[in-house]
Amino acid sequence: MTFNGVAYSTNAIIEGQYTLWGYEHIYLSPNATSVDIALASAWGNTILATPTAQLYPVLNYNDVNAVVGRNGDGLPIYPNY
Repeated sequence: MTFNGVAYSTNAIIEGQYTLWGYEHIYLSPNATSVDIALASAWGNTILATPTAQLYPVLNYNDVNAVVGRNGDGLPIYPNY
């Protein structure tokens, strides 16, 4: 499958030519307990640190966002260099 005419590849993802990410949102109730907050924090840190198993070489959020970014879901991708 192509995105804006660009075929899938690890380099295309890293360079922002092929988008392959969305944003996860963790919402906490104003009534969240300290256990709820700790669980949400641990879960968020795990998501950030876990590589995407379907890519080779495996990449995680920080690998991709070191060179490209976007200001929200569906917005244009821009280089960070």
